Amino acid sequence: MKPRRDLHGVLWMLAAALLFSAADSSVKVATQNLPTLEIVWARLAFHFLFMLVLLNCRLRVASASGALLLQLTRSALLALATILLTLGLRAMPVADITAVMFVTPLFVSIFSIPLLGERMGARHWMGLAAGFCGALIILRPGFGILQSVAVLPLSASCCYALYQICTRKVAAVDTAMTSLLWTPVIGFVVLSFFVYPDWVTPDAAGWGLLVAIGTISGTSQYCLIRAVQVAPVSAVAPYLYSGLIWATAFGYMLFDEFPDAWTFVGAGLIVIAGLIILHRGSVGRA
Repeated sequence: MKPRRDLHGVLWMLAAALLFSAADSSVKVATQNLPTLEIVWARLAFHFLFMLVLLNCRLRVASASGALLLQLTRSALLALATILLTLGLRAMPVADITAVMFVTPLFVSIFSIPLLGERMGARHWMGLAAGFCGALIILRPGFGILQSVAVLPLSASCCYALYQICTRKVAAVDTAMTSLLWTPVIGFVVLSFFVYPDWVTPDAAGWGLLVAIGTISGTSQYCLIRAVQVAPVSAVAPYLYSGLIWATAFGYMLFDEFPDAWTFVGAGLIVIAGLIILHRGSVGRA
């Protein structure tokens, strides 16, 4: 029975990777005509509406949180990460953004030391060093990229890592569905007060794109949760890296972008580093 559950988890994770890449690619399309805050607001707003429809009669139970402040903090961190990611997508190829965002587990490992009291061995630190070297290869700071737009996905990755730390902590008191419901709330509410001055009214196709972005984002989060619910994280997490394949495909088809050789080298280092850290974590829990 366990192999079958692991297979189901892998399929959920593969779906999540595809949808994450599809959402980011759709955001990049939207940046050609709409302001950043409007895109982020719509992404969170329609994500929230998706959750309301998904939960339906369970909404009252799911909305009750035992750690409301922590839920609001993680929601704010996700909103900030989404803003930074959207700004990055305006100027960088989708595949490059996706590859850099893969350093998130490395930031999670670092932040887990002071915030969760976790400890890391020498191999873990070696994995972290390899991952950050991979990110530097992609960004190539010697060519002046790091001083400009390349800091955006790195900053987004940092915020998303803190979001994941908060998610780990809140998991002790709230269900996955409660966390999923609260995820877009702060960004949606706060940005509602700031989105109007630069508002550009979309046409029918634009509204359809914004609805699709929010719905895909909500569905991708749901697939991610289902993946780790039905199978161990160590069994399914590596398949999230398949997102780089989809990001490359979407970038080529939609924007005529194709990563250079250095991006593939850097992404390979990041993936290897992530797998090393994941393996060390699974061994430590065994």
